[in-house]
Amino acid sequence: MTDVLSEPCVFRITPELRRSSYYLIAGAVLLSGVAWWVEATVKLHGGVHVVSIVFAVLGLAPIYPLTWRLELDGDGIERHRLGIADSWRWDDFASGRIEKQYRFVLLDPERPWWRRRLVLDCLADTDRQQVLAAINRHYVLKTPPELPESLTIKFRFRRTATFARHGIQIVERRHSYDYRWADVRHLQIARNDALRRDFAELNLVLPDREIELRMVTHQGGTSPTWRGASAEEINDFLIAHAPADRVSIDVVGERPHSAKDVEREVKRLQSDLKQYAVCMAICLLLTVGAFVPLAIEGPLIRTLVMTVPFGVVLLVAVVIRRQQVSKIRELELWRSELESERRSPRAL
Repeated sequence: MTDVLSEPCVFRITPELRRSSYYLIAGAVLLSGVAWWVEATVKLHGGVHVVSIVFAVLGLAPIYPLTWRLELDGDGIERHRLGIADSWRWDDFASGRIEKQYRFVLLDPERPWWRRRLVLDCLADTDRQQVLAAINRHYVLKTPPELPESLTIKFRFRRTATFARHGIQIVERRHSYDYRWADVRHLQIARNDALRRDFAELNLVLPDREIELRMVTHQGGTSPTWRGASAEEINDFLIAHAPADRVSIDVVGERPHSAKDVEREVKRLQSDLKQYAVCMAICLLLTVGAFVPLAIEGPLIRTLVMTVPFGVVLLVAVVIRRQQVSKIRELELWRSELESERRSPRAL
């Protein structure tokens, strides 16, 4: 490790986030100027330019992420924010007290609240991998609690699953289905990095049904698709009881170990694409139905201006669809590689 970090390595936020910060500063300055001119013209607030001052203050906020950087050296990580340094020593990561949270957040409960989180989500993928690789050389997982006798979770609509020492019970619409642990066909767990106990996605395959649990990312943060237990508790219980030869653990963004796992993800994304297309078609029809009468009765220019926000939404939808299609192509490539490796004779 000392050889790898013989000289300090410096990491900053992604270029996309830096550009966005500059755009926000420029936009805030422009809005502040417009607000100042409007307030001076109409003479509001007794001559005090309140709105322009608010926009000017908001324009200072992006300075915070622009000053954020990480420095790695032989002693640990030093985080800089607004010129203030905060050290995370390798001994801290080896203490067993630091928790890894979704997605790439490290929490030290013994630090003051304003500096107890080390967030790596703002790094580029390659930079984050390098930082995590350095951390994982020293990182020790927090000691897990003792396993309970049973664990019950609620998932999807009106469905519960109870994991117990003797087996699994699933209740769907008042119908109960019981399985032994030997009935588990496959348990696939996908984590954000290899050295952690939670998961981004978990798929438990039983003889006639599957239990899929995921962390869903949205504008308000992230939410699990289940309730009743933490990801760590579910992970520990299933790994302790499922047959070891039927468990595969993958890292998000890397090629899975099983072609079946890739096939499952391809089908899920294809299903999401179909649902997405239906939703966008409905939105388009509603938009056309709402604005055609306006175009007939009123000025065409006004109608076109009113449709600009919907055009922005459509552009975002196209970008999201292209990303999903690109991901499906990558998965299909991985699937063909795995199938080819499985068919090829083993090297002597």
